[in-house]
Amino acid sequence: MLYVARDRTEESLRGFFSTVPASSIESLRFICTDMWKFGDQLNQVRAEEARQMKPDGYEPVLKNSRWCLLKRREN
Repeated sequence: MLYVARDRTEESLRGFFSTVPASSIESLRFICTDMWKFGDQLNQVRAEEARQMKPDGYEPVLKNSRWCLLKRREN
């Protein structure tokens, strides 16, 4: 099943649940979304943590790790 919405909003996601029958929703095993907004937030936290590691005496293991956190494991 594929659902494509115009915007990246909660309202557009609700459109999916209002157009798909409840019986189909109950059988869903996985849902995948464009993680654009989440990715930006994750990168901000990762960058802040990476900057703080050196002053705290740790090696900067999070530096340049953005794509490692966002990629699929099988890739």
